[in-house]
Amino acid sequence: MTFGAVVLGFMLSHLSEAKKAKKSEQIKRTNIQRLLRLETEENVLALKKYWERILNADESWLDKNNEFKYGTLAKVISENPFPVLSTSVWHSNLSELPAYMDYGRIEKLWIFYQRVERLKAIYVFLCEANTDRKTNIQSEKSRIGGVAHFLAGSEFAGIAYDHSKKFKSLIETVLTFHINA
Repeated sequence: MTFGAVVLGFMLSHLSEAKKAKKSEQIKRTNIQRLLRLETEENVLALKKYWERILNADESWLDKNNEFKYGTLAKVISENPFPVLSTSVWHSNLSELPAYMDYGRIEKLWIFYQRVERLKAIYVFLCEANTDRKTNIQSEKSRIGGVAHFLAGSEFAGIAYDHSKKFKSLIETVLTFHINA
C-alpha cells in the first residue's frame, strides 16, 4: 500500500507540474500576441498621425496637369520628423514566435515590420537629399545666382520622385495593417 501511494503521489505531482507548464505556455502565448498587437497598433496610429500631418501640409497634392506632386511630397516628408516607432516586442520575441503563432500571422508581422523599416530608410534618404539640396542652393547662390537654385531644386525633385512615390505607397499599405486580418 505504501509503495502504491508513493507511485500515485509521484504521478499526481507530475500531472500537476505538466498542467502548470501548459498553463504557463498559454499565458506566455497570449501575452506575446497581445504585446505584438499593441505594438503594431501604436505604430500604425503614430504613422497615421504623421501621414495626416504630411497630407495637411499642402492644399492640393495635384499639379496643374492633375498629377501627384511627388517632389513636393519628398520635401514635406523630409521637413517633418518621422515618428518614433517601437520594434522591441517584435525583436525580443522573434525566435520564439514559431512556438506561439501560426505561420500566416508571423508572415504578416514580418512584412509589416519590413515595410516599417523601408519607410524609415526612405525617410532618411529624403532627409539627406533635401539637406544636400539646401546646401547646394546656398553654395551655388553665392557663386552663380538664381539658375543654381532652379537646378538644385529640379535635381532634388528628380532624385526624390521615385522615393516619395514608394514612400506614399508603403505608408498607405502599412496604415491598413491589422494583426488579425
